[in-house]
Amino acid sequence: MKLEEKILEAAKDYKYLLERGYNKKSALRFVGEKYLLSETERHILYRTIFPENEVIERKRKLVKEDEVKNNVLVVDCYNVLITIETMLKNDIILEAEDGYIRDISAIFRKYKVTDLTQKALNLIIQAIKNLKPTETIFIIDQPISKSGELAAKIRKLLEENNIKGTAKTTKHPDKEITQTSGIIATSDTIIIDKVGKTFDLPAYIFKKYLKDKVKLIKLET
Repeated sequence: MKLEEKILEAAKDYKYLLERGYNKKSALRFVGEKYLLSETERHILYRTIFPENEVIERKRKLVKEDEVKNNVLVVDCYNVLITIETMLKNDIILEAEDGYIRDISAIFRKYKVTDLTQKALNLIIQAIKNLKPTETIFIIDQPISKSGELAAKIRKLLEENNIKGTAKTTKHPDKEITQTSGIIATSDTIIIDKVGKTFDLPAYIFKKYLKDKVKLIKLET
């Protein structure tokens, strides 16, 4: 069985179990052992395949790019930034069933500012200029190393580009994001399931700037 066929068959089995109420991690462990999936392959399933009711509800919350104009945009900073950096490294990028683009880098708590950070931020700022929200608020996880410096860098970029907005750190980013009014830019399922409207900023950046340079993986079940 070829690698692509193996993942596809595993995805179908995983979806079947999720549709019948199995716990995600238990279902993934069962399918992973059955098909002898690598850790990367298991991550792909976990980040892309969901019960159909979750798929429908999350897609319903996704707004189109023209809806961002004249609305407040709240950016889940590390979630968006890491995905854009993953694109720039040409690492694995996934187009999930629920309509969001995700990476599988799993480096959130270990994140470090690199040379790619500035490139990713420049793309994010350019995208925001094009989208024209009334205000943009970046929410940054404070415990991550150099988060304060990152917030200052983003505030400077916003000012230099005449974009109304700010960047702030917090010890409880998920709570801060879900309690801030606006359209939420994130692919974090926990946050998506708690808010009313979302925008896939990495997907927008991919389509506008990186489509010819980055390959998306999409599994069909």
